[in-house]
Amino acid sequence: MPGTRGKGYARESLQKHLDPFTQGQYVKEILRAQFVESSGKLDLKFSTDQKAFTRLQRTRLDKRIMCTDNDDWSTDRIILGCRAQHLVETAIRQMKNPHWVSFSPCFHWIDQKLRAHAFYCVLALLLTSLLMRDTARAGIEMSVPALLEELSDVTEVTNLYAPSGESGKDRLRAEAVLSDRSPLQERLYKLFDVDKYPSK
Repeated sequence: MPGTRGKGYARESLQKHLDPFTQGQYVKEILRAQFVESSGKLDLKFSTDQKAFTRLQRTRLDKRIMCTDNDDWSTDRIILGCRAQHLVETAIRQMKNPHWVSFSPCFHWIDQKLRAHAFYCVLALLLTSLLMRDTARAGIEMSVPALLEELSDVTEVTNLYAPSGESGKDRLRAEAVLSDRSPLQERLYKLFDVDKYPSK
């Protein structure tokens, strides 16, 4: 009937919706939230346990315990090694990239060939990492796929010219030139000193 209101939420139903937000790590220690009945209605009341929050700040928040068996490492080296973990994770993700520096597909079944495949994949990753290091030092911030995409677009074109002799029996003259390059590709071209690798 017009004007009829739906059934209100029960306390238990609302509490089920609230619990996931208050049970997260550390949240349940500092957040106090509950539904209380007031004038026949359910109200949400919440507050922060400031003492619990201060205790967490003093004992756990923004703190990390690092364990290592490299007893001869300095503290700085241990911290740098821990913070460099993301570089290893990035390299692993890169080797899963289906387009660039990828470990798969691998069409080998013999152990020897599998080891060779793994070797040149890791070698490709190493060479790519050296390229990334040089671009970063030059102030060019790019991802591996973006860098390789730019470099792959720089292609070599072989132009053939008619014989210069009057008899027309001379061989065609060939000249290799690089394709037009964008400003970024030109920077990469000069950075990697491509000129010192003459075409054969």
